[in-house]
Formats: sequence, structure tokens, C-alpha cells
Amino acid sequence: MADPLRVARTAGLWRPGRWWRLARAGRRYGPTLAAAIAAGPRAGVALVDEYGPVTRADLARLVADCSPAVRPGDRVAVACSAHRGFVATVAAVTSAGADAVLVAPDTPRDRLAEILRRERVTLAIHDEGLGARFAGLVPARAWSARIDAPARRRRKPGRLVVLTSGSTGTPRAVTRRLRLRTLLGPVTTHLRLIPIRPGEPIAVAAPPHHGYGLVYLAAGLTLGAPVVLLAGRDAKEILAAVGEHQATVLCALPVQLRRMAKLDPPPLPSLRAVVSGAAPLPASLVDRLREAFGDRVFNLYGTTEAGWAAIATPADLRAAPGTVGRAPRGVRLLVLDPAGTPVPPGELGEVHVEGWQPGRVATGDRGYLDPVGRLFLAGRIDDMIVSGGENVFPAPVAAALTAHPDVEDAVLVPVPDEEFGQRLRACVQVRAGSALTEPELREWLRGRLSRAEQPRDIELVAELPRTATGKPDTSEV
Repeated sequence: MADPLRVARTAGLWRPGRWWRLARAGRRYGPTLAAAIAAGPRAGVALVDEYGPVTRADLARLVADCSPAVRPGDRVAVACSAHRGFVATVAAVTSAGADAVLVAPDTPRDRLAEILRRERVTLAIHDEGLGARFAGLVPARAWSARIDAPARRRRKPGRLVVLTSGSTGTPRAVTRRLRLRTLLGPVTTHLRLIPIRPGEPIAVAAPPHHGYGLVYLAAGLTLGAPVVLLAGRDAKEILAAVGEHQATVLCALPVQLRRMAKLDPPPLPSLRAVVSGAAPLPASLVDRLREAFGDRVFNLYGTTEAGWAAIATPADLRAAPGTVGRAPRGVRLLVLDPAGTPVPPGELGEVHVEGWQPGRVATGDRGYLDPVGRLFLAGRIDDMIVSGGENVFPAPVAAALTAHPDVEDAVLVPVPDEEFGQRLRACVQVRAGSALTEPELREWLRGRLSRAEQPRDIELVAELPRTATGKPDTSEV
């Protein structure tokens, strides 16, 4: 217990009244942004967005102004980008007893219609200018529209509903309720490795409507670290904001970090940790990030369904490039065969997670553990195809493609094949300015892949279509 207590003191949580405020906020608001706001310090800057800083008092007033006329149990879609309106609207909705369903503002209308129907949404609150997207689907209004809300009364808080990334189709909803004792181990592990301190800004470039960005937003609000919201900004703007606000932690997607590394970032002496999450971080990119930012790169792994499962420290990434790291305190990683039996280190199986909720939760990812407990991923369980009688997984093919010095990223999708039954089609993002050709890339793959693994088709593109979390969008390839 000594380690959690020491970390709590360093994070400013071991002060008179802080635990009481945390417990009170949790009981009143549940695991929501409203609880994070209530649990944090009473004064100081809460967040910074494109319009400037927002103090704690300003944010509280904004939450009151955003209070929607909803009833407990209603389902409200919140389709706002990363700014104060997102934070205030989500907090107001759940404080009113309704569930806040977080939706990416750029969700295509056909997927949006399916999400709204499946999640039984009764109202949508959105950014200015997005009203037409919801026309004919559900009643909708802009987050800034002032309305006469009913008088507040004590009620059971609503829930935060986070959608999966939707890299292979329409995003699915996941809702969890977490207890303080469940959070204690993982939170103290994170704060020990990646310090978030009161009064020290953190830069969050990951979108807040997905779990990765949302967790860092909530952590900053709870701990009193001003949150600089940067989702949607370009690489140059993100680096400039980190320097301007002297951020100590940068939380970003691999695709954002890749673009930043290309710019030869200036010295950022305040930055203690560069955190990657929500999508795979190739070993080649780790090397480039280490050159750009120094030895302060961390890699997080988790899923919306299973929760945060592993963290790779700079030392892990030096010793075992490509790893997603080890389980935090209170969480257990298991790799199981199809019968549900743990497999030995080095043997592939399906990754399961224990600790966040009762029982084991399957991630749907294939992977293996090394002898010291570091996890390596090898693609999705359901990505396997049978080609010419051989089992073929896209991950090794993608790894061979991205090992080429002129390849930025690659995504593979199965396609029918008269001879083999199924083959893989590769869509490859080439490095800017590269003159790489398809024959050259095929020659590169010869000897690195089996015949069944060789892509039937290779398309070279300047940029892959991506989801809001930076993962390649296979439904658009």
C-alpha cells in the first residue's frame, strides 16, 4: 500500500478534504466529467481550448447554462469537437440524469442514423453548423443554444456511453461503472510512470469523444492539471501549444505523432512524457519519436470494452521494440488458446484482461507475452483468412510492408480469389516525396512473406482514410 500512498501525495491527492471531495463527487455524479469537475480544485484554470483559458468557476457556470431539458433515463447524443462546449454539455447531460452518448462530429450520416437508432437517442446536441446532419433523424440543437431547463433536483446521475473506434464498421456502445478500489491500482501505476501534477498543464491531442482522450481529460480535471484541448489541430499547432503552455504530458495518436516527428520538433524542456494510444505504434515510429522527443515515449494499450490493459515505458520500448508493455497494478493480462487455457510465453493466443470488471474480458486481439510479461500484438482474431489452405493474418504482412523505408502505413483487407479462395489486398500510404512503385514494393516483399501472404493487389496512396482515433478505416479502403 506504500506505493499508492506515495503516488497520491505526489499527485496532490493526499491533502485535507481531497479524498472527501473525490468520494462525494463520485457518489453524486458517478464516473462522469461532472464528477471530475466537482472533484478537482475549486480555483484555477480547468482547460484551454481554441478560444482561450477556462477557469473552474467559468466552467461551472457554463455547465449550468448548458443544462438541457431532458428527463432521467433519456439518451442524448453529444456531437461536439474538442472545446469547452463538449465538456460542459457532457457534464450537464449526465448531471440531469440522462445518458450522454459521445459521437464523433464527422460521423457520416448513414452511420449516424444507425447509431442514433440503435442507442435509442432522443435528442442530439451538436456543434454550430451541424444541424442539417441530424435533420429528420432526431430533435437536435446547438450546444450554445440557451433554453429554459426545469429546476434541478437530486437524481441518479446519467452515464457516459463511449463508442468503439468503428475501424471496421459502425461504432458500438460500451458503458462501464467503475469503483474507486478498481481504479486505485491502475491510476497509481499511471501517475507513478507518467506524472500528472496539479497546476501543470497536459496537452490532449486525442479526441475526447473516445476513451483514450476522455480519460486524460477527466484525469486533468480531477487532479487540477489544466487540460489543453488540441484534437483537430495540425502537427505544427500541437507542438506550438505544448511549448506555449509548457505542457508536461502530451497525449496523442500515432498518426499525429508521426506528423510531429517529421517537423523536427523544437526543444520542449517542460515535456516529461509523450504518450501514444488508441492505435498501433510501429517499432519504426518509436525510433523516430525517440530521435524527435528524446527517451520519454510511452505506449498505452487497451480497448473500449476491456479497459486500459498495458503500458510500455521508454525502457520497455528500448528493450523490446513493438511491445505494448505490461499490465498496470490491479490488472492481469492473459493469452489463451481456443479452449480458454493460458498458453506459454512466446505462443500466440487471444488476449484477455482481468481486473476492470468481474471475470475475463476478451479483447479480440491476437498476441503473446514474453518471459517478463510484456505483451506483443499480432492482429485481430477475426482478421484471419484461409488462402490456398493456409491461415494468413494481416499483421505480419503489414509489418513487412511498413518495414520498407518509403512506407508510412498500410492496411489490408480480404478479397475473393478464384485460385486461393481469399487473398489480401493492400492499401499502402507512402512517404511524402517518395517515388516508390508497386513492382519495387513487390520485390521488397519477395522473400519476406510466403506465397499465400503476398497481397493480390497493392494500391499506393498519399493518405489512408482514418477514423477519429487515427486507425485506418478499413470500411473506406
